[in-house]
Amino acid sequence: MTAMERNSDLVTMQCYAPLLVNVNPGGRQWRPNLIGYDALRVYGSPSYHAFRVFSNNRGDTILKATMTGAPLHTSVTRDAKSGAIFVKHVNPQPTPQPVRIELAGVRSLAPTATETVIAGADPKETNAIDAPTRVVPVTRQVRGVAAPSFTHTFPPYSITVLRLDAR
Repeated sequence: MTAMERNSDLVTMQCYAPLLVNVNPGGRQWRPNLIGYDALRVYGSPSYHAFRVFSNNRGDTILKATMTGAPLHTSVTRDAKSGAIFVKHVNPQPTPQPVRIELAGVRSLAPTATETVIAGADPKETNAIDAPTRVVPVTRQVRGVAAPSFTHTFPPYSITVLRLDAR
């Protein structure tokens, strides 16, 4: 999804399939599905939560940014209306990855940012009808991002969205 966002001038649509799965025996055909359900309950997969976090933290302009220090699956956008900057990063590694982020054309940032992380202990970890919140977004405040050049450590096996407020 970070690559689709970075290339949004070329990618006009995307879709996720399969979308729904009945988790009763014999109902599952593919894996993973976006949303699982039975007669009484429903849950979102980690992919569902990733789509939701991406769609709720969306800019309308791609920003020029330099990232160094880790496998880079990143996009950086700015919302022109609010001025918020969204750094989306996927860490597919089993260890935390420190990344140096340098935002071009940004003068200063608020001293705190909002970090939303979706992470599992194992890349195959998922949610289930009996464990619907095993892998879900966790949001917290982070400090140390007041300059347009800073280092942030991304957790192992994670999708992270940093919401930065430009000044």
